Amino acid sequence: MAFTSSRQPRRGGRLGALLFVVVAVGAAASPGSGAERESPAFASIERLLAAARAARADALAPRPFESAERDVEAARDLVARDGSPEDVEQRLARAADSIALAMTTAEKTRPVLGEALAAGDAARAAGADTLAADTYAAGERDFRDAAAKAAGDDREAARIKAADAERRFRAAELAAIEGAVLGEARARFREAEAAGAREWAPASLARARDEIAAAENLLAADRSRRGEAEANAAAGAMWAGRATTLGQAAQAAVKEKGAYEALVLAVAAEIEAIGGALGQDTHLGSDPSSGFAAASAEIQSGIAALRGDREALARDLSRAREEIAALSAKERGLSAELEVQREREERLRRVRELFTPEEAVLVREEGSLILRLKGVRFAEGADVILPESYPLLAKVMRAVRELPGAALTIEGHTDAKGDEEKNLTLSTARAVAVRTYLETNLDLSDRLVTTIGRGEAAPIATNDTEVGRGQNRRIDLIFDVRTLLGE
Repeated sequence: MAFTSSRQPRRGGRLGALLFVVVAVGAAASPGSGAERESPAFASIERLLAAARAARADALAPRPFESAERDVEAARDLVARDGSPEDVEQRLARAADSIALAMTTAEKTRPVLGEALAAGDAARAAGADTLAADTYAAGERDFRDAAAKAAGDDREAARIKAADAERRFRAAELAAIEGAVLGEARARFREAEAAGAREWAPASLARARDEIAAAENLLAADRSRRGEAEANAAAGAMWAGRATTLGQAAQAAVKEKGAYEALVLAVAAEIEAIGGALGQDTHLGSDPSSGFAAASAEIQSGIAALRGDREALARDLSRAREEIAALSAKERGLSAELEVQREREERLRRVRELFTPEEAVLVREEGSLILRLKGVRFAEGADVILPESYPLLAKVMRAVRELPGAALTIEGHTDAKGDEEKNLTLSTARAVAVRTYLETNLDLSDRLVTTIGRGEAAPIATNDTEVGRGQNRRIDLIFDVRTLLGE
């Protein structure tokens, strides 16, 4: 009986078996011989067997399941011997019928056998079938009897046998775990006793016994604490081995002349070598055994000093790494800042290259970028933009896109000819005309846009010459670039 899964069963029944027979037997009865006749039919029946195993019908309903396996093997033998299709059909039909019965029986016996089944699975997973074979085998016999009684509706007797099986499986599991965890430690302990450690190394042997007992108690209380028990068992094995070695050395020191001297000198040599590695003079003088404690203290002091040095170095290293990280972050910040600055300068370059000197001039002032339009033409004495200015205004729109989000002020300016009040009104109207043109052809919702008429109040050249007056008649687009250009 294989305890290998705890999956819930599929629903089965004789109708499912009959449906299988229609398919499988039809395939088996088809012309051909040997493997040609076997493949489709036996692939189907093997899938049914696999489903039954997954439902644990092999354990919960062993008799019908094993009957199905026997019939499948018999059918396969018939195919190999070129038996009649009718005989193959009969065997496969009986096998499918037995599988359906096994599935139904498994449903019925599961409530009674479930705990014992889980215990058997756990025992097998722990290797109890080999490490505690007798107890495990007794559990299997009890479980099989319980399954037979449960299938026969003798539920009370089945419960009793299932409880016996569960108890044996649990015992086998514990024995297997103890064997795996404690086997070496117990063997080492027996070797120590055989070497006379009770007399010659009693303290080490007692320590080994305590560690092994601690592991046993852990497993008995909660076998899931296997990791802790393994640590105790390893310590027990070590102390048992030490007891063996010390016991043998002590007996040799009594029986063999010079053995004690050799042992003390060997230990002294090791201590002096360790001291030398630490740069200390730990020579033990004429009485090595009496100087062990002082040498040990000196070595421990040296180790403590090295540990302090190591911790100080670790702190220095940590600080150095923090400084490197800070410098790297600063470098990344500077690199990012330089990249932003390059992008800003690139924007200005693209804007500047849009215009010829006759069309516009780009002027940078703190926090502002002024695009001074010299080539925008209006009807004389009016605010109507002449068509010849449209190409320039198209470039203006490209410049506006290069400065996203920057607040924009559109200023209109005139020369000093004529009435000052009329010039102020005309400059305002022309600024509004430029704004209207831009809003008609460009989305300005990402920024604040204002218009101002300055009239003749802000000349950039003399009004005494025609050239100067031409320069004063202009439209200025003033961009607030403090955020965009970091100014």
